[in-house]
Amino acid sequence: MNFKNLFLGSVIAMGAFGLVACGDDSSTNASNNNNDKIVIPENNDANISVNGLDSRVSGDTLRFKGRYTLDRTDSTNENSSNLQFTGISLEIMNSAQQKVEYQVIYNNAVVPTANEIDLNSQMSAFVKINLNDPIFTCDDYSLVVKVIANDGVKDFFRTDVIPFDAEAKTEFFCKNVEPASSASTDPGSDEIVMTPCEVTVSTADKNISGVSLATCTAVPAEAADIVFEKSGSKSEPDVAANAGAGVTFLTISNDDYGNGMWPEDVNHRPAYLSDFRAGSIEKSILPTLIENGEGLSYVAKTAAYDAATGAGFYPFAVYDSGFPDKNGYYTFKVKIYKVQ
Repeated sequence: MNFKNLFLGSVIAMGAFGLVACGDDSSTNASNNNNDKIVIPENNDANISVNGLDSRVSGDTLRFKGRYTLDRTDSTNENSSNLQFTGISLEIMNSAQQKVEYQVIYNNAVVPTANEIDLNSQMSAFVKINLNDPIFTCDDYSLVVKVIANDGVKDFFRTDVIPFDAEAKTEFFCKNVEPASSASTDPGSDEIVMTPCEVTVSTADKNISGVSLATCTAVPAEAADIVFEKSGSKSEPDVAANAGAGVTFLTISNDDYGNGMWPEDVNHRPAYLSDFRAGSIEKSILPTLIENGEGLSYVAKTAAYDAATGAGFYPFAVYDSGFPDKNGYYTFKVKIYKVQ
């Protein structure tokens, strides 16, 4: 969906009338100082164009789309053939047009001197935010993208506003949260406690490209219960998980947990086997772990699986993946839960 026309009127109105942010100055979630108001310019330089502005929820991450290009054939500018992107800034604003003090995650190596900026490409800007960050409350938010280009003589500017996908508000910012007193209550002694551990692996290093579930250690592929390999394309690299001997993968239907919001953090108690509701469809490969987000979405089930005791049942998540190296390889963390 192209949001350019949708927001043009409101953006012009905000700039023309100088909307002043309102709210309680004691808020800890966003600065309410009027000086932190984000002013949206009314005009953009025609030499910079963009298409495909959009956002979408992927796991517990919000990803942004939009491809910025340059017009190097402008007959009114004798230097247009020298145009290159030289800067990009990314800010979050709330419904009152206030700046939210959140550091947007992106690949800052794409500029300066980039010929194109793709907000969704892992080999370009790859812009995203963590939807579980507590700074986001029940409000409407937008990403403000400002790009700069230069032709060797002067700068050219463009600013766009991309609203957050509506699912971000309903599923993350405004969802009901149980009171701490209720969430921390032990539901009963018959609950099976799951103990978490984490290990760092890399698709670039065959010696630590796999995971042993029993020991929660990084091991070579030939000794692993889960083998992580490079997948995807050259322009959009990803990570695939391959099941080792006797292992199959299941998806978790209640994938509300993820980096910074693990079951023990959310529920204020140890993680229980009952926290993970696995589906019944078994798979031998998960081809796009990075694309699917960093939520706690999968279970590795071994031949020793026992539904009554939780043996052979290993919920796991990939997180802290960052950006791929120049060859498309990832280094990341794997969090694994298992019976004590």
